[in-house]
Amino acid sequence: MKHLFLLFLPLFFFSCEVADTITSDVPAHTFTFDEEFPITVLPTDEDLKNSSTIYYENVNNIIDATPSGETIHVNLFKFSTGTIRDRLLEAMRRGVEVHVMLDIDEVNNYTAKILQDSVTTFLRYNNYLSSKSINHNKYLLSSGIATSDSIRRNIVLQTSYNFTAKDNSKYQDMVMLADEALYNVFVSNYEDMEVAYNEKKLREWSFEWQQHGQATVGFLPKLTGGDIAVDIFSGVSNTAVVTIMNSKWEDDRPTLKSTLQGLLDQGTTLHIMAPPLRTDNLDKRWEDQLNEWNTNYDNCIVKWISARSIHNKTILIEDGENSAVWTGAHNFRARSLRYNNEAILKLEHSSIVADYKVWLETVFGM
Repeated sequence: MKHLFLLFLPLFFFSCEVADTITSDVPAHTFTFDEEFPITVLPTDEDLKNSSTIYYENVNNIIDATPSGETIHVNLFKFSTGTIRDRLLEAMRRGVEVHVMLDIDEVNNYTAKILQDSVTTFLRYNNYLSSKSINHNKYLLSSGIATSDSIRRNIVLQTSYNFTAKDNSKYQDMVMLADEALYNVFVSNYEDMEVAYNEKKLREWSFEWQQHGQATVGFLPKLTGGDIAVDIFSGVSNTAVVTIMNSKWEDDRPTLKSTLQGLLDQGTTLHIMAPPLRTDNLDKRWEDQLNEWNTNYDNCIVKWISARSIHNKTILIEDGENSAVWTGAHNFRARSLRYNNEAILKLEHSSIVADYKVWLETVFGM
């Protein structure tokens, strides 16, 4: 069987590095997945014109490749896509443990009705830290997927993509890794959220960065202390090129703004892609600030993306051996920092950095 990756190979960029597998008997199962990890799914405007199924077909591939006896975790803000829902139910029928956690957003009502009594565990997660706080996570985990001759363990799929039809046409990013330490820390986050919600301990949530090899992850909210923008851009050199593509900008993160200002002042090149003001995803003060930087700094270029909605939350730092991609579900606003449950992930894999560089340059039109 051909996978979607092969069908769309000319259309988007993805990374293939050898990951560890264990050679064991494959349970009776018809779908196998032989692509090497890590994998990135980074469609351009042209790719999205040619297909509306790029995102959810990649999600389906991981679910379909998970055989009996393995475990899937899904932690999402929004979920209404029927094909993914059906795949999870099929996984249950073939003996996969399926754990699902969804925000209380009304978009999830039908999915909740279908899944709540049909999967291993189901939680409708109410983030009560503020009136607008949410479970903004967007990840899927599989303890193991079938390949042609083995089981590949510890799959982490992190994306900006909500499992909804409205998200199919937007700029999104998706990265898949086979990494035991990273998988375990994501499972721990899922379990920590269950405990925090069920025992009413969300106001005691503790944020910390956790580094595992070439990956570093943090699980917000960060209830107290400094802005994570300082951590993200710490040590970036004056010769670096920083590319930012983010979907929501609200002028309530002064440290973020001053940190970016500091990069410009030291000579770091800054490329910024943002939605235009009329989309309500960028407030007037940010528009004025970005236009001011674009006018006053030769090392700043701003591009307003309007033909297609931005939904990814991406930072690429090209800085020699310190190059990295930051991705996940984190928008540039205070409630994303202080209240939302969401993951932010730093990846230093050379293949991932290279893929994001090509993708962002294509979208930026450079």
